[in-house]
Amino acid sequence: MSETHPPSSVLRLPSRHAFAYALLIPAFVLIVAVALYPAAQTMWISLQKVSMIMPGAEFVGLGNYERLLRDARFWNAWKTSRTYATWKRRGNSTRANRVFHTNKC
Repeated sequence: MSETHPPSSVLRLPSRHAFAYALLIPAFVLIVAVALYPAAQTMWISLQKVSMIMPGAEFVGLGNYERLLRDARFWNAWKTSRTYATWKRRGNSTRANRVFHTNKC
């Protein structure tokens, strides 16, 4: 026996899943536009030497990161941030605020 097919003039409705995915497309486009594109652009700029005074940029690759990892000020800031976050996570927030937010001037 042959299978019966509906006449070609009958419009086939999309499945419920296809409709749900179609509704998700605008949200996906918005997320890409608002979050992923700026993040990718930031990563690209981080690979370049950019001057705020002179126009143009020079591609330096991972040179900026190499310079950052050799900088003592970066490691001091990283250590301070790590310590502060650890204290906050452990529930020592009052003590952490007192230690890190004192006026040292």
